[in-house]
Amino acid sequence: VDSIRPSQPVITNARDISDKSLTATPIIRIDAEVKSKEEEDIKSFVIYLSNLPTVLGQQPRYIVQPTKGQQLTFDILQYNIPMEWKECYIAVSVISHGNNESPVSTPVQFIKTNKGWMIPR
Repeated sequence: VDSIRPSQPVITNARDISDKSLTATPIIRIDAEVKSKEEEDIKSFVIYLSNLPTVLGQQPRYIVQPTKGQQLTFDILQYNIPMEWKECYIAVSVISHGNNESPVSTPVQFIKTNKGWMIPR
């Protein structure tokens, strides 16, 4: 039985990519990867969204295949974030083919402004 947890992934880039003229357009794009010296046996990435950072890692929002090798690019659509949220925290983990989940990444925070979702400075 394989009980080895994969390495913790890192969100390498997160940004607002919204187009205000479209309603189903992506508004947030994240890039994540597992940075390890060895190729890891990654089956999927788990994406967590929450308006509270303390509950990240408890309820997966999406489970998706890696985009390439140990990397992921994923777009979050406007309707995937509840309208009443003023903040959105995003974190990722990975699952190995042995169904072991890595530790959850350090979260990225977005805040809702009149110009869209922004990373606080």
